[in-house]
Amino acid sequence: MNEVAHGGNQSRVTTLLYMLPERNVAVVLMMNLESVGNRTQLARQLAEIVLQ
Repeated sequence: MNEVAHGGNQSRVTTLLYMLPERNVAVVLMMNLESVGNRTQLARQLAEIVLQ
């Protein structure tokens, strides 16, 4: 399954757009945190929950 992700950060904020085009699912993370662990893994887990 193809996945597409693009993230960014600046002072005090972090974002990520994660998409599974073949499943028509997108997850957007916007956090008031500078340093976050694996954002892509978190988005992947949320997508799995949505697809259940």
